Amino acid sequence: MRGAVSTADTKIVADGLHFAYRSQEREPVVALTDVSFEVRAGELLCVVGPSGCGKSSLISLIAGLARPQQGRVLVNGRTVRGPGADRGVVFQELGLMPWRTVNGNIGQGLEIARVPRARRDEVVARFVAMIGLGGFEERYPHELSGGMKQRVALARTLAADPTVMLMDEPFAAVDAQTRVTLQKDLLRISMQTGKTIVLVTHSVEEAAFLGDRVMVMTRRPGRVKEIIDVPIPREERDYDALAHDEPFNALRVEITNSVRAELW
Repeated sequence: MRGAVSTADTKIVADGLHFAYRSQEREPVVALTDVSFEVRAGELLCVVGPSGCGKSSLISLIAGLARPQQGRVLVNGRTVRGPGADRGVVFQELGLMPWRTVNGNIGQGLEIARVPRARRDEVVARFVAMIGLGGFEERYPHELSGGMKQRVALARTLAADPTVMLMDEPFAAVDAQTRVTLQKDLLRISMQTGKTIVLVTHSVEEAAFLGDRVMVMTRRPGRVKEIIDVPIPREERDYDALAHDEPFNALRVEITNSVRAELW
C-alpha cells in the first residue's frame, strides 16, 4: 500500500471492517472484509473499484448509517456509533425538499440546529456565493437544472459545517460537461474550506482529477487493494492542461489497470 499515514494527523480511521447485509432474497451478502485505511485531515480521498465491491457500504459505515459486524471506524478520534454532526453526506439521490427554495434547502440543517435567523441568513448567503447560485436564492428545485440541484445539495452539507464530508457518486446523474464543472467547483471548495472528504466514484478520471490519493478496492467482498498517491497539487489541476500531461495520463492508466484486474 502506498501513501500510508500516521494516526497523528488523521480524521478517519477504518480498522478491520467486516460488513455483511441481506439481499432482497434474504441471502447474506458479504460486502466488505478486513478493510483498514486512514484519511488525513484536509485530504480528499477518492474510492474506486468494481461494481458491488462495497464502496457505498463503506460510506454508510463512516456516516454511521450502518454498523460493522467486526472492526470499527473512528472520526476525529471517536468511534462511530451512529450519525453525527461532524459528518455530512452527499448522495447521488439529493433529497432536496421540493417545497423549500434554494436558500431554504441550504439552511435546513442550520434551522434544525436552531441557529438564529440572522446568523443562518449570513451562512446561507456565503455558500450561495461560493457555489455560484447568486440570483437563484428564491427558486425551487423544480426550477433548477441537475447541476444546480447538485450544487444546492453540496452547499447544504457545507453550511452545516461538518469536519468530514462523505460523497457517494455525487455527480453520476449529470451530463459530462456539467460533471466537469462540478468537479472543478468541488476542487475549489475543498481548498477554500479545508474539509476532509471521502468521495466514491466509478470514474477513474474523476478520481485522478479530484483525489490527493485514490483507494482501489478489490471485487466483492471488498478489501483495500492499494492506495495510489496523486502527485499533482490541487491548485495546479486543470482539465485542458492535464489532458496532455504524461504523468497524469500514466496515473489514469495505473488506476484503470488496477480496477480492471479485479473485473477479470
